[in-house]
Amino acid sequence: MSEMGTPRGQARVAIALALAGGIGSTLLGNVVVNQWNGPTSFHHQRINVPDQDQVRVGLPNEGKCYCVPTSTMNVLMYVANHGYPQVTPGPGDYSGYDTYYDVTALLEKLGAQANISPGGDDPDDPDCLGDAEGSGGECSTLACGGSLQNVYNALLNEGWLGSAKDDLVFTARFLDENAPAVTFPNLAQLGLQGNVLVFCYGRYKPVGGTPNGETIYKRSGGHCVTMNEAYASGADRWLFSRDPSQDDDDVFGPSPYVSNQYDVTDESIFVTEDPAGGQLLNWWPKTLPGLNEPYGDGKKRLVDGYLAVKPKTGTFWKNLVAIEMLNLGFQIGTGIGDPDPFPTLAWNINDAVPDQDNIGWFVLKGGTEVSFPQLLHVNPVSGDATAIAITAATRLALGRLSDLYEIEPNLGVVRRRDLSGTLLASVQVPGPPSAIAYDDATDRVFVLIPATSGFGGSIVEFPRALESEVEPVVVRPIEPTLMVGGATRLSFNPVDNRLWLSSESGGKASGVEVNAAGQYMEVESVGGFPALTGIDFDDSGRLYAVNGGNVKTFERDDATGAWNGVPSGAFAGVEVGPVVRLARSRSNWNPAFHDEPAWVNIDTDELLDIGTPVPDCLGDLNGDGTVDGADLGLLLAAWNGTGIADLDNNGVVNGADLGLLLAAWGPCGR
Repeated sequence: MSEMGTPRGQARVAIALALAGGIGSTLLGNVVVNQWNGPTSFHHQRINVPDQDQVRVGLPNEGKCYCVPTSTMNVLMYVANHGYPQVTPGPGDYSGYDTYYDVTALLEKLGAQANISPGGDDPDDPDCLGDAEGSGGECSTLACGGSLQNVYNALLNEGWLGSAKDDLVFTARFLDENAPAVTFPNLAQLGLQGNVLVFCYGRYKPVGGTPNGETIYKRSGGHCVTMNEAYASGADRWLFSRDPSQDDDDVFGPSPYVSNQYDVTDESIFVTEDPAGGQLLNWWPKTLPGLNEPYGDGKKRLVDGYLAVKPKTGTFWKNLVAIEMLNLGFQIGTGIGDPDPFPTLAWNINDAVPDQDNIGWFVLKGGTEVSFPQLLHVNPVSGDATAIAITAATRLALGRLSDLYEIEPNLGVVRRRDLSGTLLASVQVPGPPSAIAYDDATDRVFVLIPATSGFGGSIVEFPRALESEVEPVVVRPIEPTLMVGGATRLSFNPVDNRLWLSSESGGKASGVEVNAAGQYMEVESVGGFPALTGIDFDDSGRLYAVNGGNVKTFERDDATGAWNGVPSGAFAGVEVGPVVRLARSRSNWNPAFHDEPAWVNIDTDELLDIGTPVPDCLGDLNGDGTVDGADLGLLLAAWNGTGIADLDNNGVVNGADLGLLLAAWGPCGR
């Protein structure tokens, strides 16, 4: 491939370089290419993303089924080198032989914690060992790999993130009948919003046909890689990855860093989850990004999931003018991760929640004399605000399985919508509802109905569908001594899954539980707020209370149970208006659909090589396809330091690196 056939050779792009002031000498330069002109014209690229090999001696079955841990390890290494040194394996250069076996040990550990099955022959089957106790049948094989969800759980629960767990947010999305599919622009926008991500493609094979003769496909395993670039310009649509299966066949050492380039097309197919070999009863249409389609084997390689990580953010709105988002952690590279406030044209914003990708928001906008009240989806990357429903609802919640819930006090109803705004259910409740929350742990919806006296009331617990013959709707009273009225809010603490409610009249936030009598009673509280209008929790269980437009932050002492005030970080001195919404780590993994063999991985021995290898260009520090004065400037700025300008990986940027850069001067060869 000639250089003019790559995005680097077609146009120079804006380069952002974040200096490592105060972060430490081990922080690598944060070089990120970011352009967005629209869904058919964009460019996102991260420079210096690691490229570890999954196939290596020391791993079970030589790592042939370890694409998920390995592609995730690339992300951990990048994050550790870009502002979060607490993340295992810590900052450093992991491209050489000196760290190869340390990385192998880390991959083995992560694989074990995530229950990654090694594939290959089953060592417990006597027929695989030629044992006399064998039946003489065929040797059985182990399943290959495991789910991206299991790795996600291991990262959050097994200490890989260290103290950075409090500052990072993970988003995991998988193909779901009820949710929007992953799109190519969607992947680019995730990168533009500051995410580093793993994406997975499924291998979809034909399993039948519709009554109209259209082919129905079913997933039959997949493969996960680390994204480092997405580019679109008209008909040119390219996705680049660090593919852990792409190596030089040396299981005893690392291979050179290489990107894999895929041509991307939109593939519209019918998908089923019905068991293979039986009658097909259910299927649905989806359009997914295809990689280098078509193939001679009749199967399709389609991107159908991702795991993304970015700094924690908080969203708020004030003065009815703009939705704003603050980064609460150090940027993972420079991107649009801290965008300008999104202008809302003096909307009367009733409520807003982060969307399913943690890119934008769903917003309830009040009506005016000349406009209806609406539910909108707001995308700060594209600048779009799309009305998806007309509704006079006042509060909003988003379920992890892609359901929107709203309450409308005037009519006394709770509604469920899909993410396009289509109404799926509407249920009457016994009184005007004033607050709503979704519990990720149980996939149930909780609605607060205050009593007219200002004390007590009830909380109605709904199943996900709102209406169900299997899961009951439960109405529980609130103890009558608890003051509940004015600017009420509900929120779950994800650490212990306790429900909290707050009200302006009560002046406090109360953690509540169901007692033996079946009523909600206060078991802990944080008080002293004369003007409490909102509460929310982050992943670490910190409580964020909005009092008089200012955020007050609290942490619970695990030893005493007491809630203590802590610095509010980026929120200090910021007037946020009535409410703040914290981005939280979420996944739409559904065991009923995703916990089956179709969602495991493909052994590298069976994996079809797709895409075009594009070697890294030594000296091209800013990723524009040419080694020139811009790269020289970056190297000189890093002199006597370390980072991406340390071309010979000896721990310091010096004359040797300058010589390598000058020797590579000019356009990168391919």
